[in-house]
Amino acid sequence: MVDAAQRRRTAARLTGWTAVLVALLIWAAGFAAYVGHLAYDHSRGDRGCEYPKGSGNYGHASWQWWYPGTRCSYGPAESDHGPVAAHVDEPSWLSGAAAIALVVWPAAWCTAGVAVATRRRRRPAEDDDDADDDAWPWED
Repeated sequence: MVDAAQRRRTAARLTGWTAVLVALLIWAAGFAAYVGHLAYDHSRGDRGCEYPKGSGNYGHASWQWWYPGTRCSYGPAESDHGPVAAHVDEPSWLSGAAAIALVVWPAAWCTAGVAVATRRRRRPAEDDDDADDDAWPWED
């Protein structure tokens, strides 16, 4: 027969693993959306480098690693919307921030996992009910 303390520990462990699974699913969705966005921008090539929009003036598209994304280079040109000076459009800094966030998110979870494992190893085994009050939710 299972006692109340063991049921509480099992429920807490299940809650902890559910939180980890949800966090992983959120990260995977964010990663897929980010990679999809970068792939879409890159696949458009020079057609994605129209300046000003609707003018038919297309620049030269190239890939940039930091900030990740498509970099558009324009030469001087005349368009229906007026003259266009030579310039370079780079990806937004938000692309770099998203890349950093996609690295920090799993790194934070791994660090928390190491902290829990270290804490579990250092804590003496106790059988009374109050021993798990300050424990991590997914800890035994």
